[in-house]
Amino acid sequence: MIRNYGMLLAFIATLLSAAPASPSVNDSILLKGISLVHKEKFEEALVLFDSVIALDPEKPVGYFFKAGVYSNLAGDYRNLNYTDRFETFINRAVEIGEKLDKSGKATAEDLFFYGGSLGFRGIYKSYYGDWVGAFKDGLKGRGVLSRALKMDSTNFDIYYGLGMYDYWRSVKTNILSWLPFFPDKRRSGIEKVFLAIEKGKFVKNEAKYALLRVYDNERDYKNIMYLWHNYLKVINPDDPFALYYVGRAQANLDSFPEAVESFEKILEVYEKSPYYDEAGKLDVYYNIGVFYYRWGRYEEALAYLKEADELAVKLKDRKDVEEAVKNSREYYKKALEASHKK
Repeated sequence: MIRNYGMLLAFIATLLSAAPASPSVNDSILLKGISLVHKEKFEEALVLFDSVIALDPEKPVGYFFKAGVYSNLAGDYRNLNYTDRFETFINRAVEIGEKLDKSGKATAEDLFFYGGSLGFRGIYKSYYGDWVGAFKDGLKGRGVLSRALKMDSTNFDIYYGLGMYDYWRSVKTNILSWLPFFPDKRRSGIEKVFLAIEKGKFVKNEAKYALLRVYDNERDYKNIMYLWHNYLKVINPDDPFALYYVGRAQANLDSFPEAVESFEKILEVYEKSPYYDEAGKLDVYYNIGVFYYRWGRYEEALAYLKEADELAVKLKDRKDVEEAVKNSREYYKKALEASHKK
């Protein structure tokens, strides 16, 4: 954790204010901040993103990236203490982006971060069951991103937002894909994401991480392992988000010892982190228990699933772990029955 946070921020802002804000100055700060986020150095990244806000307080970009930090903390560590801060900064990014858009002074990059903020907020709403809000934000965000691309066809970061929207909307509306206004755009969505990886500025690595979840949904576990070994492991071998999908892929490829090892690494990262939350530990215990059950090692499965159940009692008021709690108890019964038959 960084000490004298305010002094460091003031120092950076003073240095940067000596020269006029320029795309190259902001770009270098943002790219450094993004790199720090992927290395789990969240406090240092926040300092840099705050300096971007200090330089351009009436632009959505700095608020967008600060929201991203808090989204990582809330999602990767299952820590709900950061959701309020995410909401504050993502709502501010949307508010500023909308104001710029209505003024007619928004650049293509402004629209990119405005549309991205709407999409980001939509994803967040979907996690908490607000599907109407998620759909509205997503649809509006896609429209903004399309306009941004018309303004600047060389901004390939925009394809990341367009691709992710097209893919996940197709997934969520798959049952309606026979209708002409709900076509299946999963393949074209993935192609757009790859274009962003190839030619984008800010989203090259973020798009690779996002593909982990896409490939998990597609049950394309070999591509998850390809991404991990060829791109993501070198960025941060201890990234809990990546390890989650890597472990699931390993289990689905029947590499159970490796899957257990990946989730044990997640637990190790959690327990050493100042962002630790017991909901994350519950999820890890549940998954390891399932891996052992599928491996046929029922005694180990029961031990982990029992630990998950004990944590569930402590977290009984947490709606975000309800599914893990329900599933862990079902697998506990299965493992118990299987162990008695041996």
